[in-house]
Amino acid sequence: MTIRRRGLGIRLVSASIDFAFGLAVGLLLTGTAGRYFAGRAAIMLRVGSPDSVWLGPIPMVLGIFGNLAYGLPFALILVLLAEMFFGAGPGKYLFRMRIARADGGAAGIGRRALRWAVKCSGLWVMALALLLGSQLLALLSLAAGCAVSAGSLLALGPERLSLHDRITDTGIHGMP
Repeated sequence: MTIRRRGLGIRLVSASIDFAFGLAVGLLLTGTAGRYFAGRAAIMLRVGSPDSVWLGPIPMVLGIFGNLAYGLPFALILVLLAEMFFGAGPGKYLFRMRIARADGGAAGIGRRALRWAVKCSGLWVMALALLLGSQLLALLSLAAGCAVSAGSLLALGPERLSLHDRITDTGIHGMP
């Protein structure tokens, strides 16, 4: 059986499916985890406080969607855990892709866990920032998320390896 690496296009479609699953999980968690994270965000951002930059219509709009918006990083972490444990999240599974070593061999749980930690770094640092009420951690999560997103563009190259694949010596392979 021939194994072939998958490029950015199919990976983006796969990531969109993962995001849709994360959105669905986020909607299911709006009354519990979403409400908790939204409350922590209001404290962290000092919403309504005279010295806060979060005044006017922006906090009101976020308040409407806050339970979903602030619970979404946690929901996406839960959905993407499937990649760590099973080698494929919902999107990869639908397209018959799996996380493997760069040479095509099976990637062990340790390698997949490290890949998950790098790929989801922005998400779990944001969840931690909300839990601790830390604006500094929130800024770090934004930076980590931007770095991972920008590093995903590396999959456009001939090797088809994104930043988290390069760091962990893995790749996304499809079965014919």
